[in-house]
Amino acid sequence: MRRYLCRLGAVFLVGGLIVSPVRAAMNQGRVVVTVIEYPDNYKPDGMWAGLYAAESGKIYSGLCTHGGSALFYEYDPATGVNRMIADIGEFMGDKGTGERTHSKIHTRFGEDSQGRIYFATGNQGSGPRQIDPLTWAHKGSHLLRYHPAGGKLEVLGRITRNFGSYGLLIYKKRNIVYLSCWDNHIYAFDIEKRISRDLGRVSNWDVNRMIVLDDLGNLYGTCQNWWIWKYDVSSDRLIDLPLQIPHDDRIRPTFEHGHPALDRKQNWRYVEWDRSVRKVYGIECGRSLLFEFDPFDGPYGSTKLVADMALESQVAENRFPYATLAVGFTPDRKVYYGIVNRTFDYSAQDQETEALTRTYLQRCDLDTGEKENLGEMVSVDGRIVLGLGGCEVARDGKLYFCGAISETNPDKTAGLAAGRDPYSLQLMVWDPSAN
Repeated sequence: MRRYLCRLGAVFLVGGLIVSPVRAAMNQGRVVVTVIEYPDNYKPDGMWAGLYAAESGKIYSGLCTHGGSALFYEYDPATGVNRMIADIGEFMGDKGTGERTHSKIHTRFGEDSQGRIYFATGNQGSGPRQIDPLTWAHKGSHLLRYHPAGGKLEVLGRITRNFGSYGLLIYKKRNIVYLSCWDNHIYAFDIEKRISRDLGRVSNWDVNRMIVLDDLGNLYGTCQNWWIWKYDVSSDRLIDLPLQIPHDDRIRPTFEHGHPALDRKQNWRYVEWDRSVRKVYGIECGRSLLFEFDPFDGPYGSTKLVADMALESQVAENRFPYATLAVGFTPDRKVYYGIVNRTFDYSAQDQETEALTRTYLQRCDLDTGEKENLGEMVSVDGRIVLGLGGCEVARDGKLYFCGAISETNPDKTAGLAAGRDPYSLQLMVWDPSAN
């Protein structure tokens, strides 16, 4: 059994409440983004972290289509062309077969020293209920690699049967791709040998959407009750650290779709390794707390709160939606975070109905802890950004987002955000230096 050890002084837990030590400078402006449409109107309906700004300056997108195929795109800012590289279901040979397809790219992208791009496939229950989920189970998650120089997409091999992949990172020193999968296990895929190895199970609740590597090759993630686990590369074993991420302990798991394992409020949502200070920064899922994790502080490491990134309205109502995956870190140690806010109407019977969905872009200085709300995100033509699934900082400093934007053309509508707002999934760009 774990010994309960949490650095409460650093987390600022006071009577069950989080007290943030930072000053929030509020700005009522607007963040006006330029929309870059995905071509051919395939109507993808989801994006979860599958956005990548490559060293070449090109932007890669991995989009999901529930019940259809995952889609892989490349955008070149130099030419302004956004093109589809592959329909993954078609590429994998299962489109139109009457089976569940490779309909999702839930992983982040990785890039090796030769500029080749890596990602993994998934299904995660996607598809019409009339189609047996086991028709995808024999396929499992596969690791794919794209060669931009020659335009070649190839399958490196299967990661695991039955389950899709979430987290993905390349350990370049050993030519290994680490992945977290839906079965709560961590896998190490040897690129040269094209062999996947199961490193073990890390959670009884739900696996991380994101994992992180330090500069020694150790891998980290979280599991239920905000605990941090570590894959120690030198001993080749998984370790439960007696350490938690900052959190609001009033936020407890709830049953989603009848199953508590789909609730990720006790995990971190997004993490990034900052090599300049050899620390991890991330957003926890339950309340959007920005935290710091120092893996080299003492025998187990330490965590501390940097800023409470929740909106003031969310704090006032004590209503916190899932943190988004739209987080970008700039070289000057600024964190940009696209947070979704939903306002509610209340009837005379005190029954709430979801009303409007809005997305706000927040910025935090990691050195000072100061937070600033830059304003509501809208497009140049006045459409509302309804939600975000990814954010990447390009080499020129521009921020790219992928997410749902209000759609007035019914022929382009992919679905209804929050059950009421028609949307399409689009690539967006915003330049912080011009604002």
